[in-house]
Amino acid sequence: MEIRDARALSDFARAVESVGLRYVVGGSIAAGYFGEPRATLDIDVLIEVHVNDLDRLTAAFAEHFLMTRDALCDAFEKHIAFNAYHRASFTKFDVYVAVDDSLDRAQLERRQPKLLLEGSDEVVYVTSAEVIVLRKLAWFRRSNLTSELQWRDVLGVIKQQGSRLDRNLMVELAAATGLTYLLRRAFEESEPA
Repeated sequence: MEIRDARALSDFARAVESVGLRYVVGGSIAAGYFGEPRATLDIDVLIEVHVNDLDRLTAAFAEHFLMTRDALCDAFEKHIAFNAYHRASFTKFDVYVAVDDSLDRAQLERRQPKLLLEGSDEVVYVTSAEVIVLRKLAWFRRSNLTSELQWRDVLGVIKQQGSRLDRNLMVELAAATGLTYLLRRAFEESEPA
């Protein structure tokens, strides 16, 4: 896995894991890992956090990240993202707080350990190919079906992963999230001509 700032992701993973929480890298980094890599301005991460973890997580982030406890609490209460900036590189993290829905559960439960850098033994957890397709389809739907970047990411993962994808799982998740039509369309458009 090659990312713009591996040190920032390493510091993020260590901070979250030091509190005993699960995280998973998503967004264009996960889509690029399984599909076609592309430039991105930030790193999307989903974390599983509970109310009694807020102070410990804030303290764990303090050494390497600029963020506030208020932003974390607001994200936790409103189920929205907050931003954390890596102090050394100023890499921006969009941190999403997991909720109890089928996509967030699948993203955390099916996360896959990947080496941060070739030749390194440091592991980060990345969203599985199946779940990143569904997550990207959800973002595509949120854009009123206009985000070419999201659609290209979806098709890139499906084309690159091909028969390695667990299509049954994808169909099940699509049905649970109202994405059946878009998944079917993505499968059709990714078929070789």
